[in-house]
Amino acid sequence: MFDRKHIERLLAINGVLPTASDDEIREALFGAHYREDEATLALAVLRESSVVSQKSDGAEKLVHTDGVLNPKEISALLGIDVSVKPLSRPDTRREQVSLSSAHHLVIWLLAIAASLTGVVLAMYLLEFGIFHPTTAGFMYEWGD
Repeated sequence: MFDRKHIERLLAINGVLPTASDDEIREALFGAHYREDEATLALAVLRESSVVSQKSDGAEKLVHTDGVLNPKEISALLGIDVSVKPLSRPDTRREQVSLSSAHHLVIWLLAIAASLTGVVLAMYLLEFGIFHPTTAGFMYEWGD
């Protein structure tokens, strides 16, 4: 998350040496709009604290990915020793349900039947097409 070279470059731009006092470095970091906790972490990275760099790497992995943390990373983030036993978890992806061709055929036939029923019902209610009074009368005469 915090790179030592980046922090040194920021300090050089502000005219502060990396060997300067903590207060001067904090002022330069606050001038660059760092928050208090970020300034503390950047100062620790600058002073090469390995624990802090591990915490920042673990925090970056926690925030920026969907990956799973291992027990060492959890311990480093919490600052305490944690014994975590790996669980045998099932695959989180669901199996896709595949439909056979018979299922697809039945779905198509039901869709066509429903649409035809809707069209015929609308024609009947609106007296349109074969249900129009002149057409219906012609059909009755023709059948005699």
